[in-house]
Amino acid sequence: MKIGLSTGKPKLIMTSKIILILFVIPYSVFPFDGQRKGFNAGFGMGISPYATFDRERSVDGENIGLALKLMIGYGFDENNILAYEINTIDANSDELKMTSIGKGLFSVSLYHYFNGIPLGRLFGNAGAGMMDFESKYTNIGGTGLGFKMGIGLEFWRHWQFESYLIWGSTKSNDDRTTDHTILSLLLSAHAF
Repeated sequence: MKIGLSTGKPKLIMTSKIILILFVIPYSVFPFDGQRKGFNAGFGMGISPYATFDRERSVDGENIGLALKLMIGYGFDENNILAYEINTIDANSDELKMTSIGKGLFSVSLYHYFNGIPLGRLFGNAGAGMMDFESKYTNIGGTGLGFKMGIGLEFWRHWQFESYLIWGSTKSNDDRTTDHTILSLLLSAHAF
């Protein structure tokens, strides 16, 4: 398996900016009020140790890729958030000799935070939306319906580890269907 990041100065600059955003923006917006009720925003970065696509059951690809998440939503109370999310990965595929595959889910998700454990707050989330799949060097791609389910732990106020599973299918311009499964592990910062 290969890590899905290509080498080069543009990727290094982009990765540096993402890391800077991950650590600077949450602290600049913390003065809201510290309560989950109201406006919420979040950013996460991690890996996707498992990402497959199956084009009409003829080719499977397994990749390790860079996983990113952007979330904007509204907290109804301290335990429930309705959010618009973008979850995406960038990976490689040796099977199809592709140097870059992008998969994303643009979804509406519901988060629920549970009370009562000493290590932090457990949470779960589920969502549905539009799945997008593209390859920079082949005609494989398309859009379709996708779903997301995840669990996580808010280990420190505004910081959380999370894992989510995305699945769905996309249809290309030439009416070929591609099924997808993505597992991602992230470190996220949430401002509220």
